[in-house]
Amino acid sequence: MKKNVLKTLSLALVAAGSISMMASAATVDQDNQTSSTTVTYSMPSSYTVTIPEAVKIGEDGTGTGEVSIAANPILPAGQEYVQVQIDKGKHWTNSTWSMMILDENGKALGKELRYWITKTGTWKTVYENTPLLELKKGSAVGASTTLTFALEEKPTTSGDYTDTLTFMVKLSENSSKYAQ
Repeated sequence: MKKNVLKTLSLALVAAGSISMMASAATVDQDNQTSSTTVTYSMPSSYTVTIPEAVKIGEDGTGTGEVSIAANPILPAGQEYVQVQIDKGKHWTNSTWSMMILDENGKALGKELRYWITKTGTWKTVYENTPLLELKKGSAVGASTTLTFALEEKPTTSGDYTDTLTFMVKLSENSSKYAQ
């Protein structure tokens, strides 16, 4: 009886194995003695950019905010760099960053307060659509810069001044001389 159970179990295993082989997509037999299979792997793009949540300009007329790109970005084929730039400011006028006093509905009340943005290691003003920072794909060390926001002059009108900056991340095949 033990032998019958073992034979039955062995036949069941052979049948199960042949079923899984018959279910495969490539068939090799006496008429078709070779076949091939495709091996694939999918890697999605991945990168992390951090921008300041808010920047408060203090009594001294300056404030700072950190922008960073995390290490080891994974980019699509043909793209070599992650670049960060300030796309625009809500109150960008005449090549100048400016803040406005807003009413309760978000409408500007007309008083403009100009400010400048510079980044670590340079006195040059940051303009809109100019890369601030970049990182080459696969870099083991991330990149960061500190932005300094400085008032052009002390205000003479009291109120809460505000501006909204929109940062943009771009992927590029080339390095930018401005992001250095």
